[in-house]
Amino acid sequence: MDKVKCPRCSREMRWISRLKTYFCDNDGYILSPHEAELNGLVETERPATLRATGAVGGLIGAAVLGVLAGLSAFVLDQEVFYVTIATKLGLSSPLLTGWALHFLVGLIAGGVFIAITALLKRFALDTTRKSFWVGLLGGIIIWIVVYVPVADMLAPTDLSNLMFAGGSFIFHLVYGVVTALVSLWLIRRSVRTQLTT
Repeated sequence: MDKVKCPRCSREMRWISRLKTYFCDNDGYILSPHEAELNGLVETERPATLRATGAVGGLIGAAVLGVLAGLSAFVLDQEVFYVTIATKLGLSSPLLTGWALHFLVGLIAGGVFIAITALLKRFALDTTRKSFWVGLLGGIIIWIVVYVPVADMLAPTDLSNLMFAGGSFIFHLVYGVVTALVSLWLIRRSVRTQLTT
């Protein structure tokens, strides 16, 4: 069960299952599960669940980014970036391995992203608006930390092409937002499920 801190005294509140309410033994404060979640008073004890949430969010974000990149590659009559990278790395079946690498990076980046947001309370995914902005920031960081160095080493012409680099920047912003919002939805859903059982 997750821990809920009392908003008055910051002590851990006790869950009363038959009333479906949190109760503070120190000062008698009563709190509904919905209020605890909305006010950010729930402290999860399941970091593995959070990482899995981020991984799922990262996979969905990678799928959205992949669709956008595939459409833009089709319109510009170019090869998709991940396929180019797989070809440059000499991997067999570049189309398949390129997409596999893309989803693997999305999965790992989503897990790391959610772990960082769980550790740093300032970036906690607790509201939709905040998750949107944290997602944008995450997308910028992932573009700088992952895309730019890989493109610089294996496909430097992609960075010098303003349209391609700008498009990939926007796609990574979309990735960050989608990852954050999907993760927020999954976190809320798991908290709601835990509170009703």
